[in-house]
Order: sequence, then structure tokens, then C-alpha cells
Amino acid sequence: MFHAMECREETALVSLHGRMTYSDHTGFRALLAELLRTDATRWRFDLSGLRFADSTAVIMLMVAREAAAEVGAAIEFQGASGCVRRMCIVTGMTGLLPAESAA
Repeated sequence: MFHAMECREETALVSLHGRMTYSDHTGFRALLAELLRTDATRWRFDLSGLRFADSTAVIMLMVAREAAAEVGAAIEFQGASGCVRRMCIVTGMTGLLPAESAA
């Protein structure tokens, strides 16, 4: 998994690319630590660049949601499609996705 992060005003924009699997959990934790060091009150994750996600990736997204809640930041996941959307459906985690992405 590769990521890019950009902060604009009070929003942190995070773009994820490639494959997101168990082997990315350490890097994802580092990304969360980086987010926690910002003053962002909204975390927006763009998942459109992910071409594969396993069940662990969905858990990592849940951890991100919990981390955002702990600091009072709103979190959004956008652009999930294909394999990423299917994995959220299979794991019963469609609540992570906007309604239009979960259909």
C-alpha cells in the first residue's frame, strides 16, 4: 500500500493506492500517528486507488474510524469500488462506506 496525505485547512486528505493487506498494518499505524499529529478535524480517505484489500484492510479502516472518534475528528471513506467494496460487504462492514458506494 502506498499513501499520500495532504492537509487543507482543517481537513486531512489521505489517498490510498495499490494493495492493502495485513503486511501494511505497521505502515498504516504510522499513517494514523501522522494524522493524529495534525490539527485536522476531518479525515477524508480516498480509496479509489486501492485495487485490492483483504479482510485485515477493513479492520485497519475500522481502527482509523476509532482513532478519529477518539480525537473528535469526522472521518469519511470515499471511492471504494471493486474488490474493496466487495470486501466491506463480505465482512459486513458496509457501514464504513457512503450509501452510494455500498450498493
